[in-house]
Amino acid sequence: MDCNIANKQIDLSNERVASAQANLNDQPEIEKNATQEQKITQGTETQNFQAGESRRRRGAAIDLFETSEKAGKPISMEEAEKSRVSPDLALPQKNRH
Repeated sequence: MDCNIANKQIDLSNERVASAQANLNDQPEIEKNATQEQKITQGTETQNFQAGESRRRRGAAIDLFETSEKAGKPISMEEAEKSRVSPDLALPQKNRH
């Protein structure tokens, strides 16, 4: 009877070793998947950031366009979108000539 228990313990130990070996064998695939998932997540975050930046730039251009209209010194939307300068540019300025 003690031999039977010992054999079951050996079998259980062998199963644990086999399971551990299988987990070790799977590590490169698990790491590869985790790396791919991280790249996808970072790519999505980058795209979201860029979309937000684009919306902010467009909003700033619209503000500049509207400010220039109100100040009586209208600029085109194209000029406003190209401008990276503050809306102060749209305010009336003294002649620099």
